[in-house]
Amino acid sequence: MAFADWAGRSCFLARFFSVAEFEFHPATRHLNLDAVLAFFARNQQIISIAGGAVPAIYFQDQRVTMEQLGPLLEAAKRKDQSIIIKADRSASYEIVAEVTNAALERGITSVALAATPPR
Repeated sequence: MAFADWAGRSCFLARFFSVAEFEFHPATRHLNLDAVLAFFARNQQIISIAGGAVPAIYFQDQRVTMEQLGPLLEAAKRKDQSIIIKADRSASYEIVAEVTNAALERGITSVALAATPPR
C-alpha cells in the first residue's frame, strides 16, 4: 500500500473515530447517524426524504419539490459535490429511486444511500 493511500485511510479513520467517540450511544450500541453525516458532509449534499401520504424532500434542510430539486442538483454537480440520500422507513422505494435517478441523470456520479440500523 502506498503511503498516500495509507495516510488517507488513516486520516479518514481518525476523523471517523473522533466523531464516533462522541456520538456512540452505549445503551443502544448505535452511532448518531445525523451527527456523523453532518461531520462528513463538507463536500456533500444531504437529501432527506420523509415518507407518508405526501412524501417530503429536503435539500439542505429546506423542503423542495422534485421540480425544484433539479437545479439544486445541477449546482451540486458544478461544485463537484456528492449526494447522500437519507430516507425514513415510511418513504416509498419509488420516491427514493426518483431522487436517486434525478441525481444520476444530472451527472452526479457519487450518490450514496444512508440507512439506520433497525431498532
